[in-house]
Amino acid sequence: MKRFTRLLTAVITSGFVLASSLAFSGIASADTQPACFQYNTTGNFVTSITPVFNDICNDPTGINSTSGPVPLGNESNFVRIRQDVSGVDTSNITNPPLQIGNMSNTCTAGTKFDVWTYIHNDAMSQYNNNGYGSAVAKNVKLMLSAPGVSTNNSTFNFTSTVSADNAAATVSDSATLNCNNGKQVKLTLVPGTVNYTLNVASPTWVNLPDSTLNNTTNIGNPVFPQPGQIGYQWGCYDYRIIVVYQVSVSDIPTTPTPPPVTPPTQLVNTGPGNLIGAFAGFSVAGAAGYSLFMRRKLVKE
Repeated sequence: MKRFTRLLTAVITSGFVLASSLAFSGIASADTQPACFQYNTTGNFVTSITPVFNDICNDPTGINSTSGPVPLGNESNFVRIRQDVSGVDTSNITNPPLQIGNMSNTCTAGTKFDVWTYIHNDAMSQYNNNGYGSAVAKNVKLMLSAPGVSTNNSTFNFTSTVSADNAAATVSDSATLNCNNGKQVKLTLVPGTVNYTLNVASPTWVNLPDSTLNNTTNIGNPVFPQPGQIGYQWGCYDYRIIVVYQVSVSDIPTTPTPPPVTPPTQLVNTGPGNLIGAFAGFSVAGAAGYSLFMRRKLVKE
């Protein structure tokens, strides 16, 4: 009996230690897993010891705009859009605030829009272990999907999907551009505007190929791999990634409508009367010619 009591006590103690450990690490069962990791202003809040993408709530990090810094808010809203007024898609401070979800616009020809994607591995930095720890996301892939680019439409959807071999889940988010009154336009990628940065606070931007759009590419931080290489993204704020690209509106060319054919108001008269008149004219002319010929002949004789 004493042996059973000691065994039961050990099991209960082990379970308590395990539960405490899971709660501290940010990993928990389905019953206790939070909807997102709540941001703490001290910055010392618990998230995870393994990769989790874009799952922090109420992040006060300011994103610059012409209206001043705007809080990042919930990381789950990691695809955002704005009308570009400066022509530079990598500039936040010279453009309006990034918008979440749906955006309506008149879609005037020449108008440009920036599509912005934010990627954060929320795992805690102490588990990076110089790139070999459990916090490091492996084979990180980003899919930028904009199926409406180079097509004619009135609604355009932009989706980004982030995955890793050892991440808790694949995450996706979207933003939509709606042209007012269902106006049909053509949307195209502005060449040379797909860019990324590995430093959110003091960004240095690097260009990516135009073919990155509507394709999957490996990403990573502290090293952004070349296409085809495996990407590793370390955990915590110092290793966030932003990717942005720009699209432009053009009017749909219209095919000129040929002028209507106007039927004649009076048909051409080709009846017997005209034929008789023409024959009579020829007869008179022939008779006059013959009379002149005979007079000349008689004079010669």
